[in-house]
Amino acid sequence: MWGLTARETFGSPAKPPFLQTLARADLSMFDTPADAPDLLGYVELALRGGYPEPVLRLQGRARERWLQSYLDDTSLIAAALGVDERAAIRDGGILGRLIESFVLAQLRPELELVAFKPRLHHLREKNGRHEIDLIAELSAGDVVAVEIKSSAAPTRGDAKHLEWLRDSLARAHRDRVRVAARCCTA
Repeated sequence: MWGLTARETFGSPAKPPFLQTLARADLSMFDTPADAPDLLGYVELALRGGYPEPVLRLQGRARERWLQSYLDDTSLIAAALGVDERAAIRDGGILGRLIESFVLAQLRPELELVAFKPRLHHLREKNGRHEIDLIAELSAGDVVAVEIKSSAAPTRGDAKHLEWLRDSLARAHRDRVRVAARCCTA
């Protein structure tokens, strides 16, 4: 059982799945909403989790005990760690892992909705020289890579590992590499 995605919770499930849109390089579908959350807003969404509201209306220790009994959702992980929004923002290591986990929790349920069945991977090269948060292997050998940042102002430097992957794939498969780059902010 997957938790609800933010897209389902906030009433826009008719949009095509993220990876399908990205694979088609239809970047027009990635409009930044006028009311996009800031970093604290994304952390609050992540810690809220994807389980239905009636269950999450539990308060205090009862909510924490229920959440700790399931560990496949960012709110559940935070409950197990005893971390709230402010603590997550203060700890860069937890913040990065929490935001990455939240993004993956949004994408995982959508995998069932796309015609092609992407395989998801995380890449960390020996000694950590290059790391890619999410690589989706699509049909026909196409690859979509996503770098997840918890910055309101990502820079070109934040995409350096994506550029490395693009160049590496281009050398190995000269005729089959298509790259679409778009930076989304938190």
